[in-house]
Amino acid sequence: MQQSEIDQPINGDPSFVFGNNLHCEIIVSTTKDEVGETITLMNLETDQPRALFASGTDSPMKKIGEYDDTLTIQLATPAGSIDSITLDKATGIFARAVVGSMGGPYAGASRGKCK
Repeated sequence: MQQSEIDQPINGDPSFVFGNNLHCEIIVSTTKDEVGETITLMNLETDQPRALFASGTDSPMKKIGEYDDTLTIQLATPAGSIDSITLDKATGIFARAVVGSMGGPYAGASRGKCK
């Protein structure tokens, strides 16, 4: 079975160091307009992480899971939209999934790398 573009390998930066604030570039996405956009992840080493999206939206996130090698943060709105980001703390590679119902049901996925 052939992999979709979203599943293609992304090489992490061997010099990546996980930190409190990271700048993450979207490399592949089901929404082509997102490719090349940056998400800034802030306060990752605290209990109150935040994400600054390319749109200018600054959102509080919740830590869903943190382990030695991964961190997952999520935004869930009262309207039912969910934005989840899982980050590989060793390589800087991330995966993002968004789902919701603003203007009708939608879903999207993207992957990229942080520095």
